[in-house]
Amino acid sequence: MARKKSKSIGRKRARQRRYTRLQSQAFVFPRRIAVSLALIFGVAMAYIALANTNKRLGHQIKKLEAKKGATHNKALNELFRWQNMTSPEKMDASFARYGLNMKFPEPHQIVKVDNMDYLLKRGVYGEGHIELVRRELEE
Repeated sequence: MARKKSKSIGRKRARQRRYTRLQSQAFVFPRRIAVSLALIFGVAMAYIALANTNKRLGHQIKKLEAKKGATHNKALNELFRWQNMTSPEKMDASFARYGLNMKFPEPHQIVKVDNMDYLLKRGVYGEGHIELVRRELEE
């Protein structure tokens, strides 16, 4: 004897097909929200990258400023040492220590030349003029 199928079983299968059809459709994320989130994420990543670059450059500037300060201090020390070595008292002591019979020139023996290259180019002083000054000094 063949069993008779009940109508309720057929209805159940029909409902199941309808539900599976409805369940098979995935949730669709709204396009505007997806684009907005991607844009916000991109801006946030750009901000982080710029902040990191800014921080790195700040550290580099601090290092270079410290190096500049140290170099400036060294230059000032060298300038001070040079000025002390070339003071008249130190020069006289050096002349005496090495037995040099030298002394500083008298004021009438000093010829002051301001930017001689510039003057020669303009033709203010020529070679003849310099020779004349030398002869005057020798007399």
